[in-house]
Amino acid sequence: GYANPMTIRGADWFAAQCAQAGVDGIICVDMPPEEDELAASLRAHGVAPIRLATPTTDAARLPAVLEGAQGFLYYVSVAGITG
Repeated sequence: GYANPMTIRGADWFAAQCAQAGVDGIICVDMPPEEDELAASLRAHGVAPIRLATPTTDAARLPAVLEGAQGFLYYVSVAGITG
């Protein structure tokens, strides 16, 4: 999903709601790791923050993508618009 609905009431509220609903992991497609305000709250509630890597993710950026990720790494296999 997208960051706005996940953060509008606060990261902790969202993470608690996810945990209560039995959610295992969250993919937030428009929140880069450098700006991730969800991951800590998700982890605290037992919900995995799942990160994305793309064909353009280079070796210098990959550690930032992987740091704090849990569950699995979602690899976007094509560059460009999806969906």
